[in-house]
Order: sequence, then structure tokens, then C-alpha cells
Amino acid sequence: MGRILRKLLLLIVFLSSPLLIFSQVHINEIMSSNLNGITDEDGAYSDWIELFNNSGSQANLNGFHISDDPANLKKWTFPDIALDPYSYLVIFASGKNRNALPVTYQTIIPRDAEWKYMVPSSDIGSSWRNNGYNSSSWNTGRSGFGYGDGDDATLLPNIISVFIRREFTITNLQDIQELVLSIDYDDGFVAYINGHEIARSNLGTAGTTVLYNQLTGSFSREATMYGGGFPENYVITNPGAILVNGVNVIAIQGHNTDPASTDLSLIPILTLGLSGSGYTESLPDYIQMPHKLLHTNFKLDGKGEALILSNPDSSVMESIPPVALMENISYGRQPDGGDTWFYFGLPTPGTSNTSAGFESYTGDTVIFSSGGGYYPGGLQLQLSSIFNSDSIYYTVDGSEPKIGDLRYSSPINISQNTIIRARSFNSEKL
Repeated sequence: MGRILRKLLLLIVFLSSPLLIFSQVHINEIMSSNLNGITDEDGAYSDWIELFNNSGSQANLNGFHISDDPANLKKWTFPDIALDPYSYLVIFASGKNRNALPVTYQTIIPRDAEWKYMVPSSDIGSSWRNNGYNSSSWNTGRSGFGYGDGDDATLLPNIISVFIRREFTITNLQDIQELVLSIDYDDGFVAYINGHEIARSNLGTAGTTVLYNQLTGSFSREATMYGGGFPENYVITNPGAILVNGVNVIAIQGHNTDPASTDLSLIPILTLGLSGSGYTESLPDYIQMPHKLLHTNFKLDGKGEALILSNPDSSVMESIPPVALMENISYGRQPDGGDTWFYFGLPTPGTSNTSAGFESYTGDTVIFSSGGGYYPGGLQLQLSSIFNSDSIYYTVDGSEPKIGDLRYSSPINISQNTIIRARSFNSEKL
């Protein structure tokens, strides 16, 4: 019996060991030269690393490390964050060094919640923004509100504005550190809680009254969620100044840029940021909190450098050798978590690597017989590729060449100011 018990204890220790965690978590995709792909919370095109949990059990990364320096495996340490089964985690390799997760988020008004709403035809004053207002004569509908984009649970006619309001109850004001309004809209809005303005975009100056028939600013803001994008986040860092224990009210005006506009959207979501024990994260996947994004304290070198995952005691769990990447090209596993790596012209940070993968790419392979300059007698420009099997396409207006543009077959006669831009293509290469 004693021998059986010891074997059982050894099995339990093994199953809970850090080694097992990183046998299921892999570096799944990287981009070291992000020119115009995804942006971080600062709007910057930071490079990124994607992890994938290739198992049916959750992996907690607390205390583990990732580094680009074999001599310093503890270069950047993960916070207390759990990676769900078969899920992805994007870490920006920006050098900004952000790994704090200070609060637990709970969404209390989701995107499809019911609201009271009305389409005003005259001024209704400001009392509707405050707690205690009688909105029993208003209509009831689920968000989003609007028309034209296919994201409208409550379909409205062509209008200039819609007013919506909803009550919510707070019982733990002392634990609320942040209040986050996530909102998708087309074309402008202003939002209030208990009569206090908390957010505004494309609709006049902060603190000023917005009339019911006021049009938005000069630009037309397009909604994003219907196309797979995310709402904008407005973080209120002093919630104690506007919330009360008990019943509160959030009120929002959504406005159009033109009464003849073909679309209008208003989709608000309200989330609490809580401190203290006993709270469980409850955040829908269509919201990305700004300071939930992780940033390493190092950047990736586009010319290639190693990436190493290690557990808290610095033993290496996974090491990826250096790989050089051109702008906007990623390098990742296919299938996710597998052993085979490919180059991707369509990177997929945070989602499965299902786009076409290639074992190599053509790269900077086009050779010009002459460089840019002044040629009084004209020029016969010859193009070639370091790979004879490649096809060369070129443009004469500076645009990026693609298949279907001019295909190079003989020297190009240049007799006036001309911009030649060329690119090589191969069906078996990216």
C-alpha cells in the first residue's frame, strides 16, 4: 500500500509540474517587422509573438519567462495569466515592458443588452441623463441600434440621432477601480453616467450640450465590430466620483453625420474593473482591455534572433532559432502547435494559422541593371531575378507590383522621368 501511495504522489507532482505546462504551450507565430498590421493599445505597429495552448487543459504562465538572449533567460517574466485550452495569447515585442494585470474585469452590460430608447423630434432637455428620470414611455430594444451595417438588433429608419438609457445596480463601490465604456459607433456619440459626461467622439466639444438634431463632425466614422473588429475603450479611472451604491443610469446619444447617410450604429458595453479577492474575470472576447495587453522589454530583430521560453527556474522549455523576416511577413506553425514552420503573407495573430503557408519567400531578389539617376540619352533597363524560375512583374507609376501588372520579358525603354518598381513571383514561394 505504501509503495502504491508513493507512486500516486509522484504522479500528482509530475502532472502539476511546470514542465508539463510548457509541453502544451508553444511559440506559434512571430512577426519581427510589423509595418501596417495589428496595432497595440498605443496605436503603434509593434512586433509580436503568439503563444498557443495545444491541449485540453488550462495553463497558468505565472513566473515563466521569454527571452531573445540565451545568456539572460529571465529577460521578461509572465504575470499571473491563464491560457485557456486551445487558445492564443499575443505578446507585443515592443520594448515597453508591460506585464501588470491589476484588476479583474466583469462586463455588466453586454453588447446585446436591452435599453430604453427614443428617436427625438424635438429638444427633451437634460433630465433624461439622470437617475430617477421616468422613461416608461420610451421604447425597449436590444443593442446595437441603427441601420445599414447588419449589426443592428434594433433596426431604426434613417435618422439624425437616437437616445438610449439603461439602469444598473452597484453593490461593491469600494472595490471598483475602473469603469470601462466599450463602444462601437457610426458616426458620433456622447455618453453620461448619472448625468456626468464620461466619453465623447466626433460630436462637439467636451462638456457642451449636444442638440437632438446636431450632426457629427466632418469625418464619417465607420463601425468596426460587424467586420470582426473591436469597439473603442474609454476608461474612467475615478468611478467613485460618478457611481453610487444602488441604482445608477448610463445614457448615450448616438448621432449621424448626415440624415441621408446609408448607415448608423450604436453598440455600447459597460465593464467594471474590480480589485479585491473573490472576483472572477467575465470579459467577452469582443473586448480588448488596453492594459490587458502584454509587452516584452525587448524588441525582435528583423534579421533574426533566437526566442526562448523557460520555466521559473530558468530551464529551457522551447527554443526557436533565428529567422529573418521581411516587412509584414510572419513565421509560424501549421497546424497550430505542430512541428512544421511556414512563412505567411497573411499573418493571423490571436487566431489559427489557416492562411496559405510557404516554405520560402522570394524576398529582395530583383536585380536592376542600372540604378536610379539622370540618363540624358535614355536607358534600356534590364531586370533579372537571382532565382531563374521566378517571374518578374513591374509598374511605372510607383505602385506595388502584383501579378497581372506588366510582366518583364525584355529590356524596358526609358525615355522620360519614370519610376520602375519590380517584384518577383513564384507559385511555390511567398
